Order: sequence, then C-alpha cells, then structure tokens
Amino acid sequence: MAEEITQVEDFAEQLLRESGEMQMLSIDYKNARSEYAQCLNKITVMMYKAGLHRSRAAFENKIPMLIAHPDFTEEAIKVASRMNECEQEYKGLEMVLKAYQAKISGLQSVVKFMQAGEIQAAVAAKYGLGGQNV
Repeated sequence: MAEEITQVEDFAEQLLRESGEMQMLSIDYKNARSEYAQCLNKITVMMYKAGLHRSRAAFENKIPMLIAHPDFTEEAIKVASRMNECEQEYKGLEMVLKAYQAKISGLQSVVKFMQAGEIQAAVAAKYGLGGQNV
C-alpha cells in the first residue's frame, strides 16, 4: 500500500509539473494572439488610410493591394509578415496546448483511479473485509 501512495504522489507531481508547463505555454499563446491582433489592427488602419476599405475584395486579397500601394509598401510588408508569423505561432501553440490538455486529463484519470483503489483498500481493512470487493 505504501508503494501505491508513492505512485499516486509521483503521478500528482507529474500532474503539477505538466500543469505548470501548460500554464507557461498558455501565456506564450496569449502573447502571440495579442501580437497577431495588434498587427491585424495596424493592417486594417493602413487599408483605411489607403482607401481600400471601399474595395469589395476580401480582407486577405486587400493585403497585396496594400503592399502595392506606394505609401504603405514597406510597413505593410513588415506588419503582414509579422502577422503571419504570429498566426503560425499561436496556431502551433493551440495544438501543443491541446496535447498537454489530453495528457493532463489522462494523468488525472490515473490519480483518481489509484485513489479509488486506496479508499477501497482502507475501507476493506477497517471493516475486516480482507480480499472482498467493497
């Protein structure tokens, strides 16, 4: 039984470690989403300044039009590139966070299962049920 408690503690420590790592990744995710939104806002403002807001083209199709605009070429390239980098970063982090979420869920299930076994063994010992299932 002491070995089982040690195993539960090991899983609990691993669960805490994984949760801490997930928390750090979620902060990175939040920062990438925030920077993406800032870039998106900058692109939108540039589109309005360039008069592209009147165009019926889709937003994604206005970006090349903005880059072709002589007043905004340099800044539009820089901001659009950074926006794409941030989007790739946060989408990648989303996938990693989902994997961490699944791993943490699995660890929680193992700890819960082991604790249920410990409770069952303690009840059996207390009431002298020996090898019987409670």
